[in-house]
Amino acid sequence: MIRRRWFVADGCGDSDIVYDQFITVIHHRNPSVQFPSDVSVSTCESLEDLDFTGRPKVSGNCSELGVEHTDSVDGCRVLRNWIVHDPCSGQDYKRVQSISFLFDEYELDVAPSLTVDCDSQVPRPSYVGPVPLVQQCIYSDGNLTISWLGVEVKEHETRSHSCRRVVERTVIGRDSCRSRLYEQKITFLDRSSPVLSLMPDTTATCRQVHGNLLSVPKVNDTCSESTTKHVDSLIGTTIRRTWQASDACGNTAIPRSQLIQLRSHTPHIEVPPNVTIGCGQI
Repeated sequence: MIRRRWFVADGCGDSDIVYDQFITVIHHRNPSVQFPSDVSVSTCESLEDLDFTGRPKVSGNCSELGVEHTDSVDGCRVLRNWIVHDPCSGQDYKRVQSISFLFDEYELDVAPSLTVDCDSQVPRPSYVGPVPLVQQCIYSDGNLTISWLGVEVKEHETRSHSCRRVVERTVIGRDSCRSRLYEQKITFLDRSSPVLSLMPDTTATCRQVHGNLLSVPKVNDTCSESTTKHVDSLIGTTIRRTWQASDACGNTAIPRSQLIQLRSHTPHIEVPPNVTIGCGQI
């Protein structure tokens, strides 16, 4: 209600005459209040920024409404309790806004599927963007602390044969509130050939050659064990030794050739000493 006081005076200097008028304001409709929606933030600064998280919007009322809010911590979110007060009707309009905390800039680079030869070729999950940091927002009724826990990898393997296997992998990025999952299928198919080291040409005797007393080349195979063998061909007094290597999956190395020059080896004969014997002792 509004009291309007009127003052009236005449031209002869008579005293003012006072009239009180009472005006009753009747609200024909309630105000329209639109509360902000639930949102997610990634920093404490964004959480405190009402321009970002939103404010109530009011329309359709002739009086000035009071707007206030209080925050409370509920696990990994902030509950913002909004109150809009209409002083004329005495009515309060209330709503709880949920503000979740997310590392929204966090992402892992995980290929959905890939085919590799062996375990050493599987890329580790890498970050897209900065690594998330611990965030702590302080409130009078408690602290909202979000911590980054890292990456966890879970695998389930199926094997069709020794040279081919499939791994179904789940890569999990975790913080103290939630997880983000990435599914990945990895096919291991051994297609890597072994590599033989070069063998220098050498000189050897027949006994060294046939007794397998010469050194053998080294074999490098990143995915499996390999075996070596050689084939010899004689050209005059020179042996051309061709080395070959293969692994359990049938991958073969590029052959390496080695020339072995045979050298003569004078035999050592021990002759018994001279003796004198009788005719019956021969």
